Amino acid sequence: MGRPHLWRCLSKTSFDSIQTCPCAAKLLVKRARIEGFVVADYRPRYHEAQAHIGDWIDQGKIKYKIDERTGFENLPATFNCLFTGEHDGRMLLKLTDDDGFD
Repeated sequence: MGRPHLWRCLSKTSFDSIQTCPCAAKLLVKRARIEGFVVADYRPRYHEAQAHIGDWIDQGKIKYKIDERTGFENLPATFNCLFTGEHDGRMLLKLTDDDGFD
C-alpha cells in the first residue's frame, strides 16, 4: 500500500524551499492522511452493498442517468463521447430500434 511522503521536510528550517505541493507545510503540520477507496477491498461485503444500494435507488436517494443513443452508424461518435465528456451517466448504444420480437 502506498503513502504520499513529505520527505526532507523535517530537516528544513524554512518550508519555502520545499519542492513538493504548495500546501506541503500544512499537510505535514496538520498530519494529513490520504487514503484511497478501492472497491475490491470490500468484495466480501458485495451482497450487503447491493441490497442497500438497491433500496436507496428504490427510495430515490440515489439517482442515475442513462445516455441512450440509437443506430450502428452512430458507433464511432458515441465511442468518442467516452473520451470527451459529452455524455452524462451510463452510456448505451442500441444498434437498432427494433427489439427483435414480432
